[in-house]
Amino acid sequence: MATDKSEPPTPREAGAAGQGKTTTLRVEKAQLWSGKTSLFQDLSFTVRAGEVVSVMAPSGAGKSALLHWLCGTLPAGLRGAGKIFVNDTALHDLPAERRGLGILFQDDLLFPHMTVRENLLFGLDGGSNRSKQTRSRSERGRRMEEALVRAELQGYENRLPRALSGGQRMRVALFRTLLSAPQALLLDEPFSALDVALRVRMRAFVFSHARQEGLPVLLASHDPADAPDGQGSAVGDKDKALPSNPNFNPNSNAHFNLHSNLHSNSHFNSHSNAQSDSQIQPAPESHGGNPATEKKIIALADYAPEPTKSHAP
Repeated sequence: MATDKSEPPTPREAGAAGQGKTTTLRVEKAQLWSGKTSLFQDLSFTVRAGEVVSVMAPSGAGKSALLHWLCGTLPAGLRGAGKIFVNDTALHDLPAERRGLGILFQDDLLFPHMTVRENLLFGLDGGSNRSKQTRSRSERGRRMEEALVRAELQGYENRLPRALSGGQRMRVALFRTLLSAPQALLLDEPFSALDVALRVRMRAFVFSHARQEGLPVLLASHDPADAPDGQGSAVGDKDKALPSNPNFNPNSNAHFNLHSNLHSNSHFNSHSNAQSDSQIQPAPESHGGNPATEKKIIALADYAPEPTKSHAP
C-alpha cells in the first residue's frame, strides 16, 4: 500500500485551502540572546486578523531581531527560543521558506533590474509550488493588474525602481508581499526613511490594505507615531491591555545594547515625484473582512531580564 510522504501544508497552503478562515499570529514565551546576553524574555502576545500590534524600542534593542526570529532568519550571533503559531499551525520548527510570513523592511528590496510588473510577478510566483502549478498565465496577469490598480500605479508597470519615488517603491514592495499570500505581515521600520508627510500617508495606506486582506500585522519601530493613530495600549505578560500612556517613551530602555546591524539604511529619495505620493489613498474598508480591533503597543523594556538573569544557561 502506497504511503503519502508529502510534507504537511504550510500555513499559506492551509489558508488557501480554507478561504474565509480568519488568521491569528500567536507568540508564546519568546526569548532572544545576543551571545550570552539576554535581550528580552517571556514575551507573549497575540495578533488577530486585521489588528496591528506595535513593538516599540530604541534602535538596536532587538525588535528587528524579533521579526527575524519569527521568520526563521536570525543572523549569526543571535539565538531565539519560544513558540510561534499561525492559527493552530506551529511555525517555530519549520524552515523559513515554509512559515508563510511576509515582511517589509526599511529598504524596499526591489530588484533594480526588474520593472514594476516583473517585481510584482515575482511576488505572485513566491507563493507555494502547489498554487503556482494551477495558476494560468491569464490568471497571473489579472492578479498583477489588480495589484497595480490597488497600489495606484497604473501606467507605471514598465518603469524600473530607480524611476519611482520612495512612496511608489514602498507600494510596489507592499503588493509584491501581498501577492505572495502571506498569513501575517511583519513591518520592520518600513516608514523611517520617508519624510514626515509621506510617512503619515504610507502608514494609512499599508495598514488599510493589510486590514482589507485580514492579515495580522506586527510592526517594529522606535517611533510611537508609527503605531495606528499614534496611540496604543501596553501589552502585559498575559496579553492584557492596559490604559494608553501618552508619555510612553521607548527610548527609556537605555540598558539594551545590541550592535548587530541587521539592516542597512535605505537610500531612496522620498522627495522625488512627491505629487504622485500626495494622492495616496487608504484602501476602502472591506465589508467581508474583520475591522481592526484594539491597537496595542509592546514596549520591549517591559520584558528586559533582571541583571542576575541576563545570561543564557
